[in-house]
Amino acid sequence: AMPFARAVCSTLALVLFVGACSGNDDAADAVARDTTISSAPAPMAASNANRLTFTAVGSSALTGDISVEEENGGTEIDVTIRNSTDGAVHKGYVHSGTCASIGAVVAPLNDIRIDGDRDGDSETQLQLPMATVMNGQHTVVYHEAGGNPGAPAVCVAIPAHM
Repeated sequence: AMPFARAVCSTLALVLFVGACSGNDDAADAVARDTTISSAPAPMAASNANRLTFTAVGSSALTGDISVEEENGGTEIDVTIRNSTDGAVHKGYVHSGTCASIGAVVAPLNDIRIDGDRDGDSETQLQLPMATVMNGQHTVVYHEAGGNPGAPAVCVAIPAHM
């Protein structure tokens, strides 16, 4: 009985092996692809990792966005404002608080002078570590032109850095 049992087991193993290695292996490939794709999250593009969109404050028509990046132990904040008035100058700051409750000024940002396309941008290097700026307790606010600094026009909350 032993040799017969061995022969059946060997034959069964061979049938299973041949079946697994030939014919319809699309399902096996799909499983392998799915596992490969889901095993590691896709990396985010560096340029979009910390890009944030402003929300208008009050009746402001301004729009825009910022990016926050670590630079030489400090923080670089790049800002674009759109839909303003040609020649306008907007003052900006990092504030404590939220957009609903804008707090004290933490650091000034470079002014934005609006060009003939009704938009403008600035780049500011802060001597503050990114972990300080991105601790979930700060906002970037740009103000209406013509004031010192003027009423808040656009605001974005800076999320806590992951």
